Amino acid sequence: MKIKRGIKHYHIRRHDEEYAAEITPHDSVNLLTSKTNKSVILGYIALFISLFSIAFYPIFLGSIGIVAGLIALRYGAKTLAFTAIGFSAFSIVFSLFFRIAM
Repeated sequence: MKIKRGIKHYHIRRHDEEYAAEITPHDSVNLLTSKTNKSVILGYIALFISLFSIAFYPIFLGSIGIVAGLIALRYGAKTLAFTAIGFSAFSIVFSLFFRIAM
């Protein structure tokens, strides 16, 4: 509070905030179709494909995992997409070196 010299009253601040947005319920239809949830779902799908490619069909599923990771990256799931691309690349490179070594 601010006190003026010589005058015995206080300067009162006005509070013009609106609090209605905090108590409104979320729209569940828009929540399920938002871009963020699509990116997370695509990121987990890409990660699942890339982890699955380590054990089965590494070159085929690894390349699909890289493409799915790039799609997830375009939608905004950076961490999941880079992890999926990394695992897919590891799967492809390891399977090629393993075949050369044998």
